[in-house]
Amino acid sequence: MAVIAVLLFMFLVSTGARAQTGSTLAICVQSERGNRVEGASVLLWPLRITRETGAQGEATFSELPSGMYRVEVFAEGLAPQDTAVSLGSVDHRELRLILHSRMMSLPEIVILSEGPAHEKIFSRDEIDVSAVQTLPQFLSQYAGLDVRSDGSLGSPATVRIGGSNANQVLVLVDGRRLQDLGTGEADLASIPLDWIESIAIDRGSRVESGGEAIGGIIRLTTRAADRSGEIVISEDVHSTSHRFSFSRTGEIGQLSSIVGYTLTDGPGDYWYTITEEDGNGKFTTDLGKRFRRQNDDMRRDQLFLKLTSRLGRSGEVSGTAELDRGRRGIPNHLAPPSLLQIRQSTQRSAFNLRVHQSVGRSDLEGRLSHQSDGKEISEHNPNGIVERTTEASKQWEGEFRAQTRVRSARVSVGLQGCNESIISNQLIGGQAERNRWSAWSQWNQAIYASRSRQFEIATETGVRTEKFGDSGINLIPKIGLRSFYSPHHRIGASVAWGRSYRAPTFYSLFWLDDEAARSNPELLPELSQEFTGQAFLETAWQNRSRLEISA
Repeated sequence: MAVIAVLLFMFLVSTGARAQTGSTLAICVQSERGNRVEGASVLLWPLRITRETGAQGEATFSELPSGMYRVEVFAEGLAPQDTAVSLGSVDHRELRLILHSRMMSLPEIVILSEGPAHEKIFSRDEIDVSAVQTLPQFLSQYAGLDVRSDGSLGSPATVRIGGSNANQVLVLVDGRRLQDLGTGEADLASIPLDWIESIAIDRGSRVESGGEAIGGIIRLTTRAADRSGEIVISEDVHSTSHRFSFSRTGEIGQLSSIVGYTLTDGPGDYWYTITEEDGNGKFTTDLGKRFRRQNDDMRRDQLFLKLTSRLGRSGEVSGTAELDRGRRGIPNHLAPPSLLQIRQSTQRSAFNLRVHQSVGRSDLEGRLSHQSDGKEISEHNPNGIVERTTEASKQWEGEFRAQTRVRSARVSVGLQGCNESIISNQLIGGQAERNRWSAWSQWNQAIYASRSRQFEIATETGVRTEKFGDSGINLIPKIGLRSFYSPHHRIGASVAWGRSYRAPTFYSLFWLDDEAARSNPELLPELSQEFTGQAFLETAWQNRSRLEISA
């Protein structure tokens, strides 16, 4: 009996010793609605271990050596997620990962193999790390896009993609078109960077987002409302400008909320020197002289409010309201300043109501939005002549979309309608109005996917039809093939072909001073087609590097 007791004691001691060796990592996977996700694939790198979550949405890895690990999670119908974690020699860590609906929001980490063929996504974390202040600065410095403005902080800024014009790039905020009806351009400065949760950039058109995008599409997703009560205040002061921003999350009754305010103002009167590039070489007037820029002062107030509430057990309703008011001077290009003093005031208000509901393997979404713009430009000279132009425009949009899973395929369909109207003393007849209609369908099919999701080949096929005013129907097809392989690092490639167009703007159709296009409602749209290809290599660790070649 003594021998048996000794052996039993040694067994218990050895078992206890083994239980204390190595670390344990428990992963809990939830959907954005708080439901536990069963059957999700959880990959642990670099050990290449795969677990599936159980009924409680949990997967556990035990007896892990110390070091840095990367966790990747995949679940049917949800956007993938990954994160990095460091473990000591004897740690017990629990991680909670939230997977978002592919249709409702963007994944927080760039997973190109899961999105459209040539989409780039920047998360809120990447925006915070960049330390830039404005959306135009971020797109210029980190997305490599051609962003242009008159140089002063807070002034209107437009973007070009792939050599396109600014009115050939479609900008969407939570699905709402940001375009100015007169020019067709989108002012990126009207959306403070503090309001943005993620940025997605597509080259060319995209079936489920819009075909009127010869250069590409920039999709902005606003910050999520929550009840945390977080307060963020920042202020930046320069000699020619000042910027103050405030945001707070919280609750209003049963609603989650986020409110933000941004103020940008300043005289903008910096010094500059006349160079040969400003005129006719060495014959340039006032060559080499220094002047202070005049009539460049500005003030811009921007307010943002978002409310979110649950809709039953598997639905959500959210409302977003935005207000943007600005007053500024428009400076002359060269000194000495002319006698003309041009002043401009603008105002934009918008709201966006979205309802989302999950029914089994399907997701349904409806959206209603409105955007109202006002603009006034006045020009004074000492002879007492005052020229004043005014403009007011409105856009109403309604959209319905549905998405479902059919075995290894994802099928999406949608309908969209929009009414546009503009009133201006610079238009023939003083006002103009037209309607837009579109319908689309898309089929994403995984041709092959390994069980561990280390290797995948998928196709993306879709078609969109759009009609504006009395024009004919514009057909926008899109075909793509993508693949990726990730034994440790990510290796991927994709090719795509598609068509896009740009409808003529109200200025093109009814501009008072353009004799060539005077009252020309039959002006045809611009058409284009694009062939795109891409290959990339991305390291697997948290501070990862990326090498990309695209054409």
